[in-house]
Amino acid sequence: MIILLAFLSVTATACPFSPKTATPLDRDLALLKKQSGRVGGNDAAEISKAINQHLDNSGWNVQPCADFSIPELNSVLKELFCHHAPELQEIYERVPMSHKKDGRVRRFSTIDEYENSWLQESELAADSESTHLLRDAKCAEVLMHWTHHVPAEAKNELVKKITLPTLPIAKPVEDSNAHVEAKKTYVAAFSCVTGHGMSSSHQSDHVWPHWPAEVHYHGMGHGAYPFWLGPSGKGGQGKIEVWYSEKILAERYYHAVCGMREAGYRTDAPCVHLFTGGQPNPTAHLYTATEDFCCLSGPPAGGRHSERLAPPATDFMDDMTYKGEIDFTGVYYKGKAKYYLLELPGSEPVTWFWYITDMDGKPVQQGEGGKNAQDDSGAGIQIYHDYNTTSFESVSLNASKFAIPSICKTTTKTCEFP
Repeated sequence: MIILLAFLSVTATACPFSPKTATPLDRDLALLKKQSGRVGGNDAAEISKAINQHLDNSGWNVQPCADFSIPELNSVLKELFCHHAPELQEIYERVPMSHKKDGRVRRFSTIDEYENSWLQESELAADSESTHLLRDAKCAEVLMHWTHHVPAEAKNELVKKITLPTLPIAKPVEDSNAHVEAKKTYVAAFSCVTGHGMSSSHQSDHVWPHWPAEVHYHGMGHGAYPFWLGPSGKGGQGKIEVWYSEKILAERYYHAVCGMREAGYRTDAPCVHLFTGGQPNPTAHLYTATEDFCCLSGPPAGGRHSERLAPPATDFMDDMTYKGEIDFTGVYYKGKAKYYLLELPGSEPVTWFWYITDMDGKPVQQGEGGKNAQDDSGAGIQIYHDYNTTSFESVSLNASKFAIPSICKTTTKTCEFP
């Protein structure tokens, strides 16, 4: 009962303050999709260290996260919420530059929704592991609100009134014994931290494991392709060749073994998947290598709301968890390797994505539908491809390499991703 009253004690009144106005600099920072590197790092520990160093240098009142109770952090968050600039949330809610939801979006729209969630969290307080996870999540959430939702003018008002927590190191929670709701809160709170991979503007720094701005490589594809249309080709394999350009915002993916009958073609045949343009309005076409059949694999402008497929970012692995070194044997590479893993909620059609590099950070293998090529326990059809690492090279590509074939310009057929 004492713990429950502590949770309830921060929910008595609505915000007594008027919303604040963002400055032009606040808005410019909100419009950036990648941070500049001052508070970046190559892994969660480096990111946490950089952010905490920035807090130390700022002159703000800061205490270790572990020194706070959950009710105290709820009170700080409520105070910050009352000083938000609503227009910043509106910017973050717009379709981001990548397929991901912007990690700076608040979990809830109103303070009442936050307070209702705090009441529900009170039921987890008897579980020490859940309590510690919630505390760390709230420290991350407080710092996200302070950094991305409180404008400069309001920070000047608050700086002597509140004490900010330090940022704990983000950690994977798939093996945690904490309550599932505590895990959800934790993942949501640390989503902003994943945006702090070292980069500049809308591009990465292109230092391994980040890809060069433009690349060409060969490899071997395993499993069904096109994977979203059905299981045709499951268990098979075929050679692939890929041209990728961050500069042009395009990717051309050739696969020698494709289940094109599932796309509406008369037979299975080699295919090309072409992605052009970035979010929020990319286009994607799937066509036969002979260019006598084409279907839209992404919705046309004004089309129905299926998944909009776009080329990946060159630093996509920053959104994954580095799991350490492994012994690896693949089609093109054998030896020590670095292993990354990403877990999505069970409600998603695919729950596991993996990525493996050599010890220099160059691509070795990438896949989904399991934790590795020998583990297909994840939701979705397991597919993966081995990179021919020796063929993976930085190149200079012409826009003509990504020209849309004539058959695709007139096609009315669709094979959209769900």
